[in-house]
Amino acid sequence: MPTPNDPSRTLRAAIHALRAQFFVAGALFATWGVHVPSIKAHYALGEQSLAIAMLAAGAGSVVALLQAGRVLARHAPRTVVPFMALVCVAAVGSLLLPSRYGALLALMLAYGMAAALFDVAINDEATAIERLSGRHLMSGFHGMFSLGGMVGAAAWSALAPAGVTPTQHLLGATAVLGALALAATPFMLRQHRSAPAGGAGLSLPRGPLLLLGVMAGLGLVGEGAMYDWSVLYLRQELGAPTSIASMGYASFSGAMAAGRFGGDWVRARVRPAPLLRASGVLAALGMVLALAVPHPMGSPRFQC
Repeated sequence: MPTPNDPSRTLRAAIHALRAQFFVAGALFATWGVHVPSIKAHYALGEQSLAIAMLAAGAGSVVALLQAGRVLARHAPRTVVPFMALVCVAAVGSLLLPSRYGALLALMLAYGMAAALFDVAINDEATAIERLSGRHLMSGFHGMFSLGGMVGAAAWSALAPAGVTPTQHLLGATAVLGALALAATPFMLRQHRSAPAGGAGLSLPRGPLLLLGVMAGLGLVGEGAMYDWSVLYLRQELGAPTSIASMGYASFSGAMAAGRFGGDWVRARVRPAPLLRASGVLAALGMVLALAVPHPMGSPRFQC
């Protein structure tokens, strides 16, 4: 019978805690993503100014990623995750509170930096859990991110017709997600980190790793377009109501969650190279279909 200090019980708790953290990350992303039209209207932005605000988040992510190795060499994910979660919650929850464009840029920059460190930390934890358990779990963890995105988008789709304002939704959703992140943190792994005196420097990828990085970056161009622009595209270009536009984001996240939850099973049975090729072809076909279908009920669900 397992005891309170049983390693297997501790590992199971860490797995569930990490699933919760991935869910929080995805739901936060969706909570911001479904309100792109509201943010555009609130600050009276054109597409160029809105794109610059999104670029601020990307710039924050790049800055944080350049330091992520150094941070995680000194601090375990259990320490990094709650702090970054709180910064994400504060930034996303405040998106519609200021009236100045400069404040929006600052919030997006802060969110980008915190979200990047949060993401690296939970993936670091996922790698450690896979190593300790000896099981394929990574795809399932990322499935929780997509499930969080689906739930976050679907929540706004349900609440908007009920009269909930965008500001109320941002504040309420981020409060719940922040509480979930903090509640899950004590069950994460207790990892000891002792960085060398010089710290962990930046290591640039080379050879096959560089090629994989380029491929991942190209994939994220399409994924990022869905996350950042799909709701606005459905609302502004295809004339979809708010609830349908949000469900477009939710359908994309749901399709991605389905693929990721089955990913560990496939990964255990299919060699990496053919799996990578098949996934790339499927993603490309999804992008083509999403752009070719002129009806809001058809576009986003093809991208998974």
